[in-house]
Amino acid sequence: MDVTRNPSVQQEYGVGGFPTLKWFVNGKLSRLSVDARSSDGLVTFCKKNTDGGPVTSTERLRTHIKQFPFVAVAYVQNEEGDTFDALSQAEGEMMHLEFVYITTQSIADDMKAKVPSIVFYVANQDATVEHVYDGPLDAQEVEWAVRRLATETVLTLNDDNGDAILQENYTPKVVLFRSQGEISLEHIVLKETADKLKHKYNFMVVKDGTNEKLSRFVGLETHSDPPQPWIYLFQVSKNKRYRFEGEMSVSGLTSFLDAFEAHELSPYLMSEPIPEGVEEDGALVKRVVGKTFREFVNQDKHVIIEFFADFSSQSRALEPRLNLTARYFETRYAGEFAFGRIDGTKNEVGDDSQIQGFPTVWLYPKGKKDPPYPIDLSKESGDVHLLVKSLRLACQKPREERSQEVEYVKAAKRFKAAVRGLKGSMAPAIKHLNAASAELEKLASRKSEL
Repeated sequence: MDVTRNPSVQQEYGVGGFPTLKWFVNGKLSRLSVDARSSDGLVTFCKKNTDGGPVTSTERLRTHIKQFPFVAVAYVQNEEGDTFDALSQAEGEMMHLEFVYITTQSIADDMKAKVPSIVFYVANQDATVEHVYDGPLDAQEVEWAVRRLATETVLTLNDDNGDAILQENYTPKVVLFRSQGEISLEHIVLKETADKLKHKYNFMVVKDGTNEKLSRFVGLETHSDPPQPWIYLFQVSKNKRYRFEGEMSVSGLTSFLDAFEAHELSPYLMSEPIPEGVEEDGALVKRVVGKTFREFVNQDKHVIIEFFADFSSQSRALEPRLNLTARYFETRYAGEFAFGRIDGTKNEVGDDSQIQGFPTVWLYPKGKKDPPYPIDLSKESGDVHLLVKSLRLACQKPREERSQEVEYVKAAKRFKAAVRGLKGSMAPAIKHLNAASAELEKLASRKSEL
């Protein structure tokens, strides 16, 4: 029909562009979208929606479910409402799959289905598994659920398909790294868990040696020998990941996923192994890793920690100055301060967004650990005295004046003035300064012996 000559028809049936195809059933406009444009596509659409007529009995529905590997069924009162709209719009994007709309209450009762509801019937090797959709009644989210269930139970990720599969960032991904093969325990556990929960998650196995970017994102450890298989859970849009470390069993993995849904999991943080060695006991600046970070900063002390990187020349330059600073505070305020260093490229602490470069120094004052106090290294890193002063003031530690310090300052100023008054060679000043230094060194040595 040329609706440009019949504008009332165009308006009544919502024709917004050309060509537009509309599907009528028993003289009534159906809500099904006709997106096919090729002859084969139109034939498929017509056959699927007319062959044998509508599903009007429980027996016919069960036969229909047995005939196809995937069937999405909407149990509704009529062709209206959010449930019908969500599934029918999703159908428009996936015409190659089977969608059925049941408006007969007795059929829903026989199938033990609620009205309204959406149920997905998925065939596996042993039987047909029912998945009741419990997500939002949004066409996009229903479509994602259909795509998850209609694809392979466990997908294999490699460098060719990895980016495309991970583009869908809403659905949580359960990914197995370093699988030892399809008969390995971890692969069997993943497969059997996927059979039950693939309507909620994408289950995947990463082919060895591929997807380096994804391995870095999840923080795949590299120090185990031989390399250990790991299962990670993550949601791209949330930028968080979780590592399954429980019993490798279907019940163990299922409990892990249940805890994720209940928001009971803590995100996985990358960490080096905990350092071993007696040299740590005597070091003033301790080596900290992700696993020990929180315990270290929660000490009942003022805690100063440096985030460093091996490739950073400024990090290497700061290390000896931090050692001197730690020695100063241990001498002046014994037991009140703790100093640590952590490799920011190999460890995560949960507040990593605040680390803009290396080195970064955070202060966790005693009694007020959060948020940490950042130390400005624009000047302090090159001058130990400025670093000490900055930390001392931040911790509200007044500068300790030694006995007769005022007289000492006056004497030092007098000596400097006398040096400025010298004419010619500086030899006399050097001679007297060396002599005074020698006397003070003898005095300091005698006191240390006592």
